[in-house]
Amino acid sequence: MSAKEEDAPMEHLPVDHNNDDEASSMHHESKKEEDEEGLLVKGYEVVLCGTGLVQSILASALARAGLDILHCDAMPYYGEFDAVLTWDQFASTTTTNDVTTTPMTTSSSSTIVSNDKDDASVLTLHSPTSMQMQMHSSSLQPATTTMEMVEWKVGTELSTPYGPGRLVSLPSSFSPLKDSVVMELTEWKLANQTCPRVYFGANCHDNNNKISSLSELQQYLAQECGVVPMTTLYGEWLYQQRREVGLDVTPGLLFASGPAVDGLLASGVADYLEFKSMLGLYLLSSSSSSSSSTQELKRVPCSKADVFSTKLLPPADKR
Repeated sequence: MSAKEEDAPMEHLPVDHNNDDEASSMHHESKKEEDEEGLLVKGYEVVLCGTGLVQSILASALARAGLDILHCDAMPYYGEFDAVLTWDQFASTTTTNDVTTTPMTTSSSSTIVSNDKDDASVLTLHSPTSMQMQMHSSSLQPATTTMEMVEWKVGTELSTPYGPGRLVSLPSSFSPLKDSVVMELTEWKLANQTCPRVYFGANCHDNNNKISSLSELQQYLAQECGVVPMTTLYGEWLYQQRREVGLDVTPGLLFASGPAVDGLLASGVADYLEFKSMLGLYLLSSSSSSSSSTQELKRVPCSKADVFSTKLLPPADKR
């Protein structure tokens, strides 16, 4: 190359702006048009109702295949019957979803129902039982710590400024207030091996503070004397610990050497999981020590030592 050619200015090639317009046009064509709510204007090829494990796996597979998926759920949380709820979610769900509509009739197994419109089809994944559970959610109210919710009666365990106690007697009349609320301190022992007694409420009825019912007396003792039922304290403690609790909608167990665990390990999903051994298994059954309809939790024996020490099994069954 000569010096003249080397010093010559470089020739600027014309820029074809049409190519940029074509690329921009192709980009806009690839971006699907959405409405103000973020939904595709042209519609969807597949609509999945429910965000359970089965639906989520199916949605992922269909999306990888290039289909347009609309994945929706009527519940205010993800996971449907595979969800793990916090206490607040559980309380709000059971109180706000008491829908009194006719149960949906579905097949007990997965079936495909043809639809005349646009040659669409519907795949039913729910059983009638599960659908009725969702449509007729229980109206269970969240826990409350109001004093009126706890019925005072002889034998009720109470917390006093002097320690745990037990209610011995209540006033015989409230108009005017007669007698006192008598409690015995269960953690104290006198020389004769009896529990000391304390008296509340004898001087709490005056012109400025008229007590005319048991509920008003309970409120007074709680606010002025620090006497509350132990169940109220338990309820307050549980409510404070509510963030530590996860309620599985459909709890299930995985056997340590079962195919489910093997599949999680082989797929690599186990790297994002934490496996924990089951600490205990309890059964809710009628109380054997009481003739009333009360129920209690009983630990299910899961080891040889538990089998011989449990009272759930008769001696013949233990052998």
